[in-house]
Amino acid sequence: MVSRRLQPGDRLRRGQCLKNLNAICQAAGADLSNAIKLTIYTPVLIEFASVIDRVYREFFTEAPPARSLIGANVLQGNALVQLDAIVPLS
Repeated sequence: MVSRRLQPGDRLRRGQCLKNLNAICQAAGADLSNAIKLTIYTPVLIEFASVIDRVYREFFTEAPPARSLIGANVLQGNALVQLDAIVPLS
């Protein structure tokens, strides 16, 4: 598991968490654009639901993968967003 703490605001809005996850996928020989499903966890579901939705649509411009958005009380390291993905390897 790889974890990077993001501060609220611009980095979240720019989709840094998706960029980080894509870098992990690429290191394994895959690409997040081929994801089958993403799960997004956040303790601030109401505050960030619209931001997460917009960033998701901007990142996945064609054929976005299925996704789940789950509210969680607390994430590791008090993070605001945590992602996991099912991505086929090449």
